[in-house]
Amino acid sequence: MHPNSDNTISFSIFTRFPELFCTMSTRSTGNLMIKDKITTKVRQFIKIQGIRHGQFIAMEQCHGNKVEIVTSQSSGMVIKGVDGLVTTTQELYIGVNTADCVPLFFYDPEKKLIAVIHAGWKGTLGNIAGNTVKLLQELGSDPKDIVVVIGPHIGGCCYDVSSVRARLFLKTFNNQNISFKVNGKGFLDIGQANNLQMQKYGILQEHIDAPIHCTSCQNDRFFSFRKDSKDCFGEMLGVIGMRN
Repeated sequence: MHPNSDNTISFSIFTRFPELFCTMSTRSTGNLMIKDKITTKVRQFIKIQGIRHGQFIAMEQCHGNKVEIVTSQSSGMVIKGVDGLVTTTQELYIGVNTADCVPLFFYDPEKKLIAVIHAGWKGTLGNIAGNTVKLLQELGSDPKDIVVVIGPHIGGCCYDVSSVRARLFLKTFNNQNISFKVNGKGFLDIGQANNLQMQKYGILQEHIDAPIHCTSCQNDRFFSFRKDSKDCFGEMLGVIGMRN
């Protein structure tokens, strides 16, 4: 993960692909939350990145596991009812908002496919990462070619949960590195959960870039739904696209 001069971050594993654009905002960039429409502040941010409003697509993010294919016909829109976007279109940029949930960025350099997803705890239980890999396969991808970044999210160090949620994850993943207890309280590592789901569907471990970070621990750098107060809360925006 590399800090950039414009207060964004980029990711090491994607630097080998000059045709690929991927960046993520930070707290210093300001609140770039998207709800039902793309805000003026978001337009300004993507313009600085060299992206026109008509080249950008966002999504509603309803904490589900639905992933949708988009084309230039949806340019400038916020797609309703989905937590993941996939496209084959060059010069089309797709975005994700997060502030503790897991942002995942996918690129298949062989078939020229990109995807971005928002994986909260519900989406993770619903296998949104696996659903995305399956959709990419339907479009012709070999999972062994796909390269993935797991962006900034709350870590297992800080994500304490109810005993009911902890048991759900333990039952689903059967992995005590994902659902575990500290001093009798349940904790989850949803980044690792998504990592293992992707490997289960054929993504190679060496093709997954998972920098060590926690939006709660590094709250001076990232927005955190759990750590921030209402007065200072916001969301980061991650964007991925293929340059022509």
